[in-house]
Amino acid sequence: MSELTETEKEKAKKYYPLPELAKNARIPNMDAYFEKWKYSVEQPEAFWAEEAKMVDWFTPYEKVWVPPTGNQDEFVGKWFVGGKLNVTYNCLDRWVEKGYGDQTSLIWMGEDDTVKKFSYKELLDKVSQAANALKKLGVTKGDRVCLWLPMIDTLAIVMLACARIGAIHSIVFGGFSAESVKDRIDDSNCKVLVVADEVRRAGKNRPMKNNLKGIIETCDSIEKIAVIKLTGGDVYESRKDVDFLALMDEQSTECEPEVMDAEDPLFILYTSGTTGKPKGVVHTTAGYLVFGISTNYYVVLDRAGINHAILGQDLPVLSLIKGNLRFSSNFLARNRVRVKQSLDYLFIHYSLVDDLEGVIRRDMAIKYIAGLDNNDGPLLTKTMASGDTQTHARV
Repeated sequence: MSELTETEKEKAKKYYPLPELAKNARIPNMDAYFEKWKYSVEQPEAFWAEEAKMVDWFTPYEKVWVPPTGNQDEFVGKWFVGGKLNVTYNCLDRWVEKGYGDQTSLIWMGEDDTVKKFSYKELLDKVSQAANALKKLGVTKGDRVCLWLPMIDTLAIVMLACARIGAIHSIVFGGFSAESVKDRIDDSNCKVLVVADEVRRAGKNRPMKNNLKGIIETCDSIEKIAVIKLTGGDVYESRKDVDFLALMDEQSTECEPEVMDAEDPLFILYTSGTTGKPKGVVHTTAGYLVFGISTNYYVVLDRAGINHAILGQDLPVLSLIKGNLRFSSNFLARNRVRVKQSLDYLFIHYSLVDDLEGVIRRDMAIKYIAGLDNNDGPLLTKTMASGDTQTHARV
């Protein structure tokens, strides 16, 4: 038997959680894990019916799951049939209604260490204003909105605003080319593109909207370009341009959440396209919501209320939904750690604490997720190698 290479040795390593984490875990050991897994496999409808109790429904669903009929468009069947709900109501409104409106919901930290904090009420107001602004641009339920933005607070706000009015958002990684943006816009017939004028990277302003010149004009479905003016730099103007932040400021903070069917699309996430044409994966409202809150509840949030998670550039703000489904705070950092190759990353820190120190330690190969504890400081809970997650059970 040949000796393992250094790479194989690294992959073979097992990482065990700290005892202080394990004692608060909702799945405290592997026996408990396999017991729940067995229940989910043998009685899936009963399992997911229990998980769905964590979601607030406008209209209760009639059946957990209807198997596929053979139609290629229904290859996964239908989930939570007849149920009506809204993602943003579950993320924001219900916590405000329960008296947590002044608690921190989102913390954003910029490259220059600028920090913005949003309470649940403040975030709800911003999301409502953005939703009303999208309506002013002609966006209605079922329309597709493409988001091509760096890791800024507005990205999270606009994403939730789309969900509030029933629009389907399609997020494109900020580091992708303008041609990649065009491909995704054309594939899903997006009505509006939300883009930054420029992006701040390693202390300098880099072009973003200017990269679209001559390209976005060929996207026949685009009716408006909602420009987020981050730097105020000199960028080319299109007749379709709208100063989106200025438009938001003119809007009311009242916007009723659209009543969505459980099977209504929530967002489209495209594959990278490295092995062929990018494929858009459609996630539906209730299925994603229940899955998100269940994952968040068992895998990340412990009994002490500390919740640790990380997202790289491929999944920019999806866990913002998961985090806000359970009462928690979200930490969004853009270019927090200076490295030779500066990239946009989204770090979401879920916790009932309101402290930023020691959250992220990162090098080019390994990304560490450090959760904060009120007394003990950073706690290493998981490691992810670039392009390859090293998974381990929190037991």
